[in-house]
Amino acid sequence: MTMIHIAFVVLASMLGIDQKREGTWCAKIVVSNDRKTAFLCGMTGTKGFVKSLQTDSLGSEIVTKLDEACFAIAVDQLNQAVFAGGEKGSAYILDYKMLQAKHVIHCSDTSIRDICVISKSMIALACTSGSIVIVDVDKRMVISAFKLHAGEAFCIKYIPEDKAVVSGGADGMIYFTSIYSGKVIRSIHSTARSIRSLDIYKNFLYVVGDESDFEIWELGELLSARLLYKDTPHRSTILSVVADGLGKNVLLTGMDGTVTLFDTATKTSKNLHQHDYHAIGALFIADTLLSADVKGMLFRKKID
Repeated sequence: MTMIHIAFVVLASMLGIDQKREGTWCAKIVVSNDRKTAFLCGMTGTKGFVKSLQTDSLGSEIVTKLDEACFAIAVDQLNQAVFAGGEKGSAYILDYKMLQAKHVIHCSDTSIRDICVISKSMIALACTSGSIVIVDVDKRMVISAFKLHAGEAFCIKYIPEDKAVVSGGADGMIYFTSIYSGKVIRSIHSTARSIRSLDIYKNFLYVVGDESDFEIWELGELLSARLLYKDTPHRSTILSVVADGLGKNVLLTGMDGTVTLFDTATKTSKNLHQHDYHAIGALFIADTLLSADVKGMLFRKKID
């Protein structure tokens, strides 16, 4: 069994995907900066796809097929680009409007689990090898790779003010790493057994993982970090966490199909929707929730 096949089996188990690859399965959902367009990625059989649709009506759908299953996606609306990460370690660069594949860059010998945009010419990848890979989009080449996690790296975010990326992985570690030197400038040993997703608002870090783990960390001066809150609001693994732009609410989605709204002030949770299948992600579209499950079913609801 190859490392790529092992990576697929692990992800299939996590998302509830049929390991025979029958049917269509979604892995991630993201939204454009103006919140008008949502993008999904996943697989149909052994092939991958990227799909876009309008968030107000869930119409005007555009679909592009890829040569390999796609587990990661990121959007750079300013520079009219969409980036997709493949099962075999390829990063696809697609046109923002029509999703036409413009370039393919082989970046890793293992699967890409997450992507973040650093600049017009640079993206960062989280890979199942545990490495964080920095890619020059213009030159279409890997410029650096840092082996950080003992096990898979599942998620990654860019922190512009620190010129660093923050990543989480199967080892329960969170690393803040300089994109230029590869030096770890801050590390946190989460109480979560395995970190599936993370998000940042100002100096607050939101982390979710296996066993329904949900944590809020406060990032202090002198590289300190304090665990402010911990709970297990779902019945099983939480797959995604997204903070709103005001620091008031956080959306959680999990393998139990639940979409949860967490109020950061009152520390209370409210169930917004129950998908029939694993909920892979949710987005804030102004005062509206948009969520997706692993079968590609979408749900919209106004948040009171």
